[in-house]
Amino acid sequence: MSLKRLIVALGGSEYMESAVAEACQIARRNDAEIVGVAVMDETLVDPVEPAPIGGGAAAADLRKERTAAVEAGMNDAIEVFTRIVEGAGIPHRTERFFGDAQTALADALRLADLAIIGIRHAFDYGTVAHADDFLGRVARASGRPILAMTTPARPIDRVVVAYDGSTASADALRAFGVLNGFSPSTIRVVHCREDGVESDRLLEEAAAYLRLHGHEAVQF
Repeated sequence: MSLKRLIVALGGSEYMESAVAEACQIARRNDAEIVGVAVMDETLVDPVEPAPIGGGAAAADLRKERTAAVEAGMNDAIEVFTRIVEGAGIPHRTERFFGDAQTALADALRLADLAIIGIRHAFDYGTVAHADDFLGRVARASGRPILAMTTPARPIDRVVVAYDGSTASADALRAFGVLNGFSPSTIRVVHCREDGVESDRLLEEAAAYLRLHGHEAVQF
């Protein structure tokens, strides 16, 4: 199985260009398309905040200011995305969403193979930042794999996979094993030993699954 559709969050942050560059590498390896997603997150533009008596006009002005900043940020991010991806010769398109960013990303990921998102400031465009658990909430809502990018982008050569035999850990292992997103030299399978658990068996079954998909796996 190979990746055929990648989602990239176009948030305009310092992490976005790293995310787009990584997406281009993965898309080229898999002959995939990239969909750039820009979101005006109304939960950030107009957050639920108490306003003092007589402060309605000021609140409206603040919303207008944030909306203008986000619209400008979206346009700039799409322009940067288009320049990089066209320069790389990768099939691509962009989509704009208005509403809750978590819902928008989960919807975009329904028929996508992987999302690549900056580790911070996914869609705030210099206004109000998302909570630190934003990526975790998107992962839970979508059930799809997400690559959280830092800056600068670094080659992915060594991977650690935690496996405890649970359905959640098996889902993560399977998603990584079958997607041709990276070419690590070695994958280390880790299990924290505990009484009454057959750690060696769990490690072996996880490593065997990865080897079945062409990966070199060692047990820890």
